[in-house]
Amino acid sequence: MIVSSSKGLIVSLTGHPEIVNVLKKAEANRHSHLPLSREPHGWYVPQAKMIKLIRFLMGLTQVRILASNPAKPELREEIELTVDTGSIFPWISKHRLSRLGLKPTRKRRFKTIDGRELEREVGLVTLKYNESEITVETVFAEEGDVEVLGVIALEAMGYRVNPLTGKLEYVGLLAA
Repeated sequence: MIVSSSKGLIVSLTGHPEIVNVLKKAEANRHSHLPLSREPHGWYVPQAKMIKLIRFLMGLTQVRILASNPAKPELREEIELTVDTGSIFPWISKHRLSRLGLKPTRKRRFKTIDGRELEREVGLVTLKYNESEITVETVFAEEGDVEVLGVIALEAMGYRVNPLTGKLEYVGLLAA
């Protein structure tokens, strides 16, 4: 059972067996970055950390990348993005991109998973992960949009998501 309150979530030990098993494994793994604390009857997750728990339970991959202005590389910021292989382009908050001195170059139309159409501004951003660096068209995400690393950037840097580990692995650049 999962109980929600204004302060956070409590996941009961008698809850869904798959969720309980995942949380027990995460608890046993001292290297886990899962934001939970043990309570007498389960686990507590503060409201501010719930999205991290949801991403973990869904098996979503998070990466820390360096985003920078291609014309002014000294303007850069390290950010955490969710890897979304169903998204073509990276989506990064327009407020973050503005802090990097970036301005959109045009608008594009996108279809959402539920069939709605959105129009968003796009522009070029340099992204770096480990030693791989690319300059790629990026969506200037608006409030309510999720920040993601899309498949174009992922593959252009030579990475893929390992389906067994959920981590990025370098496979190199693939030729046609």
